[in-house]
Amino acid sequence: AKSMSISRQQDYSVVFDVASNSYEIQDESGNVIEHPVKVGTDFVVDLSSESRLSEVQIKSASFDSTSTIIFDYLGSPSNGSGSSLNSGSVVLVAGDFEMTITVQPVTGFLTIQ
Repeated sequence: AKSMSISRQQDYSVVFDVASNSYEIQDESGNVIEHPVKVGTDFVVDLSSESRLSEVQIKSASFDSTSTIIFDYLGSPSNGSGSSLNSGSVVLVAGDFEMTITVQPVTGFLTIQ
């Protein structure tokens, strides 16, 4: 979403749904975009139904207490309310393994722990 925002000069969002263990990419109008590889299908990733990711669970997704992160034309992140991001992370779990993906304010730089 960040790369698309920069290359296409428009906002794109990643909307996480922890309850359904999925996420989707939306354009600036809130419409789910077409998947760039699976042509003709929406860009919705359901981890439970993806064979390579079926053991992975989204434990949490929080971007200043929203489940949405928005990237602008510079790749800068905002929370789901449209305010500049103060803190954001996604926690993934697979068995005993846990991984936290943190999104840095202003730059949108990702770190994985």
